[in-house]
Amino acid sequence: MNILTKRLVTAIAAISSSVVFASAASAGSSTGIGAMAGQLQKQFSAIMTMVTGGATLVGSIIFIVGIMKIKAWKDNPQQNPLGTGITLCVVGVLLVYLPSFLGMAGGSLFSSGTTAGISGTTDLLAP
Repeated sequence: MNILTKRLVTAIAAISSSVVFASAASAGSSTGIGAMAGQLQKQFSAIMTMVTGGATLVGSIIFIVGIMKIKAWKDNPQQNPLGTGITLCVVGVLLVYLPSFLGMAGGSLFSSGTTAGISGTTDLLAP
């Protein structure tokens, strides 16, 4: 692994451990494991909000870079491949729509037991 990757892994480990220790310290005033789990759940919702906001921002930037790469391809097709610009645009759009996808997937996975489909259908074999 190169130096940048090692620093990134170290930073992620430090942030995640500080979140766990901060929640454990704040849950120390409360009693029980349930209070500590509740504190962790509150922090994870805040982290998820930060991740979705960051995905929107980064997706917009990547999309703009993709448009610039497509323009660079138009100016000089021999030096700049078109696939790079198209790939960056697709990744940018996917990152912008990540928050709505996560909300839809979370509602679908953890819903109250209802299923998607046509309402009011009848069984063909019913008497």
